[in-house]
Amino acid sequence: MKLLTHNMLSSNMPGVKERYPLGLVVGKIELQENEFDPAFVLHMLSKLNYPVLRKAASICQFNDLPEQPPANPTVENDGQFLQAVFHAI
Repeated sequence: MKLLTHNMLSSNMPGVKERYPLGLVVGKIELQENEFDPAFVLHMLSKLNYPVLRKAASICQFNDLPEQPPANPTVENDGQFLQAVFHAI
């Protein structure tokens, strides 16, 4: 499952007290090469729960995300951060 999808899913099982975020257990990691799209990442950042993304990425042994995202990221000033998020999602 892509971490982008994981970031937006919640449990609908009856009796579950903590519906979000879903627990994550890694069985196999596959990396897909995609063309970097900074506009997509900038658009998705406002929709993502960044601490949940960072924790999920860490569980997947991807530790390149900073503890806090930049306040107002831009392609010109935060390209490395945007690439790290793109790689994670």
